[in-house]
Parts: sequence; structure tokens; C-alpha cells
Amino acid sequence: MRRVLLSWLAVLILPTMSATGDDDDEFRVKRAAVFEFAREPAVEFAGDEVTISFAAKAACDVTVAVEDPAGNIVRHLACGVLGPNAPEPFQKNSLEQTLTWDGKDDRGRYIDDRARHVVRVSLGLKPAFERNLLWEPRRRLGSWMGGTPFINMPAPLIQAAEDGIYVFEGRGVDQLRVFDRDGEYVRTVYPFPADRIAEVQGIDRQTYPQDSATLPHKRGFLQSTFLSSGATGQKDNREHAMYGSGATAMAVRDGRIALTLNRLNRLATDGSTVGRIADPSDGGLPLTGPEVTVPANLHHRIIERISPTRLAFSPDGEWLYLTSYQYRTHYDRRVVNDTLAGVARMRFAGDEPPRPFLGSVEFGGETGSAPGQFRHASSVDVDDQGRIYVSDYMNDRIQVFSSDGEFLKAVPTFKPALVRLHRKTGEIYAFSWTLHNYDGLGKTEETREIVVKPLLRRYGPVDDPEPRGTFVLPFQEGQTPWAHYRETFHGGVQWGGLEFNAELDSWSDPPRIWLVAGAPFRAPSAREQVRIYELPQEGELRLVRDFADDVKESIGKFTLPQYWRQRLYVNPATGKLYVAEQHTAAREKAFREVIEVDPVTGRTQVVQLPFDAEDIAFGPDGSIYVRERTTIAHYEFPSWREIPWDYGEEERDVSCDSSQTRRTANLLSGLPIYTGTGWHYGGMSASVTGHLAVSCYVTKGDNPAPVAKRTDEVRLDRGNVRDANLDKQIRGRVYTPRFFPGRTYFGEIHIFDEHGKTVHEDVAPGVTDIYGVGIDRDDSVTVLASPTRMIDGTRYFNEMSGTLLKFRPGQGRMISAARNEHVTIPLTNPAALGEPDIRKGTTNFWVQGVDWMYGGVGFCGKNSTYAMGGCSCWNTRFCMDYFGRSFAPEIDRYQVAVLDSAGNLILRVGRYGNVDSAGPDSRVPLGGDEVGLFHAPYVAAHTDRRLFIADIGNQRIASVRLDYHATRESPLRND
Repeated sequence: MRRVLLSWLAVLILPTMSATGDDDDEFRVKRAAVFEFAREPAVEFAGDEVTISFAAKAACDVTVAVEDPAGNIVRHLACGVLGPNAPEPFQKNSLEQTLTWDGKDDRGRYIDDRARHVVRVSLGLKPAFERNLLWEPRRRLGSWMGGTPFINMPAPLIQAAEDGIYVFEGRGVDQLRVFDRDGEYVRTVYPFPADRIAEVQGIDRQTYPQDSATLPHKRGFLQSTFLSSGATGQKDNREHAMYGSGATAMAVRDGRIALTLNRLNRLATDGSTVGRIADPSDGGLPLTGPEVTVPANLHHRIIERISPTRLAFSPDGEWLYLTSYQYRTHYDRRVVNDTLAGVARMRFAGDEPPRPFLGSVEFGGETGSAPGQFRHASSVDVDDQGRIYVSDYMNDRIQVFSSDGEFLKAVPTFKPALVRLHRKTGEIYAFSWTLHNYDGLGKTEETREIVVKPLLRRYGPVDDPEPRGTFVLPFQEGQTPWAHYRETFHGGVQWGGLEFNAELDSWSDPPRIWLVAGAPFRAPSAREQVRIYELPQEGELRLVRDFADDVKESIGKFTLPQYWRQRLYVNPATGKLYVAEQHTAAREKAFREVIEVDPVTGRTQVVQLPFDAEDIAFGPDGSIYVRERTTIAHYEFPSWREIPWDYGEEERDVSCDSSQTRRTANLLSGLPIYTGTGWHYGGMSASVTGHLAVSCYVTKGDNPAPVAKRTDEVRLDRGNVRDANLDKQIRGRVYTPRFFPGRTYFGEIHIFDEHGKTVHEDVAPGVTDIYGVGIDRDDSVTVLASPTRMIDGTRYFNEMSGTLLKFRPGQGRMISAARNEHVTIPLTNPAALGEPDIRKGTTNFWVQGVDWMYGGVGFCGKNSTYAMGGCSCWNTRFCMDYFGRSFAPEIDRYQVAVLDSAGNLILRVGRYGNVDSAGPDSRVPLGGDEVGLFHAPYVAAHTDRRLFIADIGNQRIASVRLDYHATRESPLRND
């Protein structure tokens, strides 16, 4: 057992401090856009000390470093914006600067070969897009989520058109990409291209207080999409937004795109919304059209909505046909799926919802086998003459109707799950696979579900639909949809029947089919990726391309991060990037491997961790810290030889995952910490001097000692603690901080040296949940706290944004007006404190003794005052480099804010753009730094080399070079 008793230095009651200057000045870029020297840098020597002097023509940002012969920074001397708030060691209010270097490196060691080094003075940080990393347009978005209440995602929606193959998929974020006939990526339709976003009708736009710019504003609880068609755009249901897709059906024809789940969304194939259809003088159709769902009393207690899963356009684009309305209910104490028995129709450019057109589009409606009746209407297609083809699954036929709905013909075929027409020859292609439904159950226990062998049957045109060949579909062996019907979309939306998908490419010669052989189940693998097959006149299908091969080569893994937590880390010794993609769901957020990326070559490899970790951090020497719930291990890297802590303890079976498949490790000496929640743990980071800042959360449900028994001592006890949140025993540490009125008893930040000795405890008293920790060479910490910034008494408009705050040890704290279990001594008169600085939900906070604050950054879903208070598993991380610069995602602005150590905003990196905005030679160049972003919550920096931005909305990591407008180097030779 280890017990630490430290006396707390009294925290003076300091006035509430806002960011430097007035509140409305906080978001203004502080540097002058003049990057020239008024006097060239010069160096003078006095023993071990070196004096560096220079002058700038304007108050721009300046960076001063000592570099070795290889160009590596050995001493980070100074960085920041000159002027009234210039950070130390710069002189304030002066363009003339004189700095002194003591001849030591960042770790305090004298540099013996100083004459081989140079002093570099740089003016004006200049970021520039370098390349996409981990971008593979063929990797599926909808990977298996695992564990209740999570789900299997539907297969991608695929539509062939004359100009290419359109593939849509969503899981919290949505993507609509175009490939050529061979599977090569061509372009992205959604997210909308940067040169088309201004033409998109019917999306929200927001004027931002930062710079009065009006930008498109994303919708939904996660603020991750413009689409209003489906689950991702929902604001009041966090689970639908986190786990859902923007659409379950898509149709593409002659420049028009229809997406549906709950509503119709109307797009154009050029990446805008559809213009001039209803009226040539009209500026275009809005993105959002009518609702397309059908009400159903599925569980005899609530009315749910049934959505179409198949769409088709009329040849002129006026009409949209909707069918395969699938739903989930109970029969004979079993969970089953069924499908409505008809086709609906709506005007694509109209405002009216769909109307019944063929059969019955009503829950509990009539089914039958007569012409015009259906038993499981599973798909629809329309030929160039306007004839409508509907696959009638349980009646073993495809029914053909005129454009007026008159029955024309039935083409017999066994269990057609999908019908497709060849656009040039008129041939009919019938795909068969198992679709579970009420009629297939039978009426007795002896009757089993109908299991259909996956086949493709080709018939002649409707005038002479004779059989012309049968092909075996290479679906996953032994896989039927039955198991997947048991997987429920938590909250009502079901994916049953969408495990498989296929599409006919009529413009290839010979014809090709695009096939998705199954939904990821139990573990994503190569089998569920898209494949392209060629159809010969007879014989077996010929594989043309397997997207799994592309994913293996470019990324090396198929799984995607749970909750899109794609945390980024840089090894400062090598400059390589490490990407941690969470593999566990539910409460324990862990990863057991990282993807190593060489930013120079783009090559990747998967690196296994010793145990399932919640977080990692690299030290300045390239060693690695690996954290689980209550222990931090220290290793050499990449050998994974343990570096025992002098103040550590032996640990066994260390792992952040409690599942049966968890990976564990035994430690000679782990650093004991604590946490009492299944949330993410806030972050940790190592400074350039080797000190480690760690965020810890108290155990939920802990009751601190009564006020009368509290002292100014803080205590760290180790014992066996019951975690009320996870309902199990854990290796526990119980931390009792100093209490004061208004203190939130939830989060603390502690600083340890390289031996594991405590340097500072409770650096930011009263902090709430946080989204990243940065520590500078002086042990000041910057945190991204969840409360939203208040500007002149008004909360920043986006309550999901958080606030950067910088604290010096023992000089700042947060106090809250809350009255709940987390505030043990309530404030008696909060009104006397004046206007609050930040707000979380409906609770006001005042920040005292803080160096500076900067708001409007990140995504902090637990701030929500709607959707049952948030509880979002999506989040964000900011980062800090060795110059003390903070890189903070302004996710809703499509940018990353860069601030110096004094809180001066240096610049912003990026602007709106999809993946086709990737440098000056890309499909849609942007100008400026050429960094296009859509939804970018995670960042990492390699000081003065690169900034990495995880842009999950574009499914890529943007590598951004960090250069300067003007640089001078002075040799450290005393000639």
C-alpha cells in the first residue's frame, strides 16, 4: 500500500480572470501579417551563455530554437506573438527582442559541441497541406459495433450510373463516393465539394463571432452531417446519431440522387443540390424533402416508423418509387422481420409525402398472390420506357407494371431479393438470398425458416424473359441474415434485410456486378468488403477486384474506431504518427494496437500494445507511457522493455478491458493512479522536460468525509474499490482533494517526474470532464474543459463546444453554482462573483487565477441540455507542442486554432472541404494552406515539423507541414 500525505498550499481567492483583453477580443487573430526582419538576428557569447537579438517589422509570431546539425530542435527557447501579451521570455510591447540561452538542452544538459549547432529565428507560422494519411476510400464505414445495445451496420448502398458507381455508407458520419467501373476512386459527392457548398440549398448557415464569417453549420446531435434524411441528422436521439446512417436507400439517375431513411434528401451528382427541376426559374430544390416513413404499431405500445430500403427513379426523374418497407415485430414469442406488401410513389421535386401506388403500403395491409398483390415487396427498378419491375419475394416472381400502375406481366423466379435491369439490353437480373419474414416462419414449430441459396438469375427483356444463365453468388459461407435480425438498432431503427447488397453495372462489357457479401458480424474481416465480379455468358463469376486487398495494402486492418475515436500521437524521437482506434464498446474505452504511420512515405504497420490501454503518451526521449484504468506503465519503444518507476508498485493482469478477450500484462513497477468512471479519462501528456501530467476522475458515487472532518490535506489511498458505474471490483485508488465552496468533486490533474514522484497535485482544482491535457516546461497545464465559453454574459452559441484553460500549479481553480452530488460545499452567493466565465448544460462556472481562456473548441456531448443530457461517447482532443503552442479543433468551423503559450491566437488551419480538397493540385484546390476539413476532432503535433488532423468526416488524416514565412539561422561559433 502506498499513502501520500501532502499539505496543500493555500489557494488565494483570486479575481475571476477572462482571456487577455476584452472577451470579444478572444477570438481575434493577434499576429500582424507582416513577416520581415527589421534587424537580422545576431548572437553574442559570454562563456556558456549566448545572447540572441533581432527585431521584427511588425508584431507577428516569432519562434526561436537551437538546432543540431541534423536540424533537430535541442532547445525550444521561445515562441509567441509579439506585442502587449507576448509570452515569456519575450519582452512585452517591443519589436526589439533579446533572449539569453544558457547553453543547455531541454533536459538541462550542457551541449558540448555547441559550435556545430545553430540558432534559428523564424517569423510567421506557415502551415501547408502535405498529404492524406490512412485514406482508403474502399474501406467500409459500417463496421461491427459489438455488444448491446450496439448493432451490425447495413451494407453499403450501391447504384450504377453512366458516369460511375455511386457508393453510400454511414455510421455517425456519411460518405457518398463515386468509383469508376474498375473500382478506382473518382470523387466525393457528399460531403459536398468546397466549390459546390455555396450552391447547396436548405442547409443551416451560422455567422460566427470569431470573425463574422457565415459558414455552413452541420446538424444532428453530433454535429457531424448536413443530411436530414436519416439517423445521423437527428438532434434529440444521441444513440441514433452515434450509431446510425444517413440513409437506408438510394437511387441515382440522370444527375439526380435520392437518399431516404426518415425523409427524402435531394442531391445532384455534381455535389450540390438539384436545381431547376420544378421550375426553370427556380434556384434549386432544397436538400430536405418530405417524410417517407409509414407508421406501425410494432410492439403494441408505441407507434414506430417504417422506412423504405429500395428506391427507383422514373426515366424523366419526376417520380420516385419506394418499396421494401421492412420492420421488426414479435410473432409466437419470437422476434421476426417482415416487409410491407406494396410500392409507394412520390414526386421527387414535390412537397407531398409518398402515396400508395402498387399493392398495400400500410402496416397490417392486405397481402396476396393475385396480379398486383404482393407478399414481401423486396425491391423495385424502372426501365427506360417507364415500366416498373417489383420483386415479389414470397410469391417467387417479378411483377411488371406500366407507368400508370397497370399490371403487365409476371416473370417467375425463385425468391427474388433484388431485381435489376440492364440499361442497354433490357435484360432482367434477379438476385436471390435469404430475406426473413412472417410468411417464411410458417405456422407450426416443425416449419423452419426458408434459407435461400444465393444465386443470380439472368433473363431476357420483358417482352421475351427467357432464362439466360444462373450464377452462384459468393456470399460468406454459412451466413444467412437470420442472426442479424436479432441485432436491434437501439431505439427503433432496424437494419434487417440489409446485410447483403448487389448492383448491376450495365455500362461494362461484359456486365459486372458489385457485391457486398455480408454485414460485419462478431469481427469485421475481408469477407464483408465490396467486390467486383464480371459476368461471363456462362460459367462462374470472375473476380475483377476485391476492395479488401486495397484495405490490406494501404491500412492493414478492417476495423474502424468505435465512436470514431481516432486519437493521434507523435513520437518526438522519430516523427512517426501513431493512430489509436478504440476497439471496445460500452463503458470501457480501450485499444490494444496502434497504426504506425511514416508521414514521409505514408507507409503503415500495425503495432500491438502490451495490454489493452485507455491512453498513451510519448516522452521526449521516445519512450512510451501506456495507461489503463488505475496504472501507468513506462516502456522503451519499440522494444517494449519495461522502465520501472522508482515510486511504482508491482501489478498483475493490467488491462483496461474486462472482456474475456482482454489483453493483460504484468508490471514490475506501475505508477498507481485512479479513476472511477467508464468515460474517457481526460488525457495525459509528457513535457519537453520529461514531466508527466495525468488527468484522473474520482469514483462515481464516492461520498467525501463530512465537512467538519475535512482538512487541507490531500490523500491518495490504494485499496479495493467497488466501481458503482461498472458494478465490479477494481484495483482502486481513492483521492481526497482539498475542498472549498463551489468545488466540483470530479476531476483532478497531477504531475509526476520521470521517476514517478509527485511534483504537483490537483493542478486545476474543480475541473470537470476534460478533453486533453498539455504540459509545458514550467509545469503549467492547459486543458480543454467541457464547459462552454461565456462571452460578455452570453454563452457561445454552440453548447457542445468546450473551453481551453491554462493553469499554473497552485494558482487557479474553478468554482460552480451547481447543487448536486459533485459539489459538496455549495456556493452561498454566486451572484456576487459577477458574470460566469463558462457554462456546462445549465450550470455556471467561474474560473479564478487562470492564465487565459479560449472558447468555441472541440465537441463535448455531455454539455447537452437536450437528448437526455447528452452522454455522448464521441469526443475530441487538443494537443500542445514543445513550444507551448496549443492546437485546438474548432470542429464546427472546419478549422484548428493555434494559440501561443500566452493565449494569443496565432492563426487557424484549414477551411471547409471534402477529401477532394487536398493541396493545390487536387480536384478542388482551396488556396491558402489548402487544408480542407469536414469533421476533425483529433490532432497531434510534431513541433515545427507537422500537424496531424484526424478528419473523420472525410475518412482521412491530414498531414500539414509547419513552416515559416521567414527564417534565419545563426551558427553558434565564436569565431
